[in-house]
This record gives sequence, structure tokens and C-alpha cells, in this order.
Amino acid sequence: MGTLEKRVVSAADFEDPEQKKLKIDDGSSSPKQNKSDSSDYDSDAEYVRFHNQLAESDGFDVDAKLPEDVMSLFGVVDINKMSAKRRQECDELAREAIKFHNLYKKPEICNLDLEFVKLLKLNLQYRISPRGGLFFLTFEAKDAKDGSIHCYQAKVFTRYTKDGRIPEVQMIRKKGDSYYIGKDPKRGGPCDDCEGGEPCGGC
Repeated sequence: MGTLEKRVVSAADFEDPEQKKLKIDDGSSSPKQNKSDSSDYDSDAEYVRFHNQLAESDGFDVDAKLPEDVMSLFGVVDINKMSAKRRQECDELAREAIKFHNLYKKPEICNLDLEFVKLLKLNLQYRISPRGGLFFLTFEAKDAKDGSIHCYQAKVFTRYTKDGRIPEVQMIRKKGDSYYIGKDPKRGGPCDDCEGGEPCGGC
């Protein structure tokens, strides 16, 4: 997943360098807006909309625009402005979530084997302890048997260590479904007896 970076990444890090240059050249980013204090937005409709969207969609569907000091903790990433390298990294995170799904799904509830199609949307939450980023991925995946394509959502935490970034899938679900596969064994995820990324058969 790449080498360890000695700083906390921001949503801007996922933009292609040429796109960031165009953004600066066209004057779309003003110093006044970048330095806005988040406290000024406590009663603003956009601030309320941001928190409502965050709660109602579990962090997946957020399009509210807030100042950079607020969005530095939760970033809405424009995947059309991502570099090819970053896009590939995020595609791999979605594939990790699909692998997790196929390993730990409950056949009596969901017996689909999924294959990755394409990334649709990405939000990113930054964490200091443990250091890393929580990726809210929305993507298309197809049933390996009949080829039907559906929209899925997954949360993947990438932990920054001295050996690089380690992805940890927290949950995956079909968009709109209440059923999801998560880290908790009760949700179909691995238990303490699972080793090497393989289910033990008892969880």
C-alpha cells in the first residue's frame, strides 16, 4: 500500500498535482475561506447539513461544503481529481473489502461471491490514535455467478506503521441493506481463533 508517510494526510493529497495547480491558478481557493474558524459555522445551515448527512449515511454520502479547518478531519474526495496512483490504492482497498466479504459472508443470508468493478465515491476521516485514515468507499461489485452489478459500501481503516500502511476492513454492505459483514464475529467477521485472514469455521 506504499511507504510510510511522516505526516497525517489530507484530502488534498488525493488530488492529481495538475488539478491542484489549476485550482490555485483560477483563484477558486481564497485565503479568507481557508482560514475560516469552524466556530463561525455552528449555526450555519451547511454545518447542520454536514452533520445530518454524516449521521444518516454513516459517513458515505456527504456533499456539504465546509471550511478546510473542518474538512481536515473528514474529507470528501473528488475521485475525478485523484492521481492514477491514489486511485489504484483506493481500488485495492475496495478489493480488500470484497475479499473480506467473500471470506466471512453468512451463506444463509448472503451467498454472493463478489468481484470489484469500479470505485464510485470516497470519503476519508483522519485519526491520530491509532494513526491512520478511515476510508468510506462506495463502489460497484458484480456477482461472480450471474454478473449482476450492485452498489456496495465499505469502511476500511489504514493503519500507519513503520512497515507501511496496513488495511483493516471494518465493514462491508450492499448499499441500502441493513445487513452488513463487520469485524464483530456476530456480524460475520473473524473471531480470535481466525488466523492468517482465513475463517476458523467456528465463528
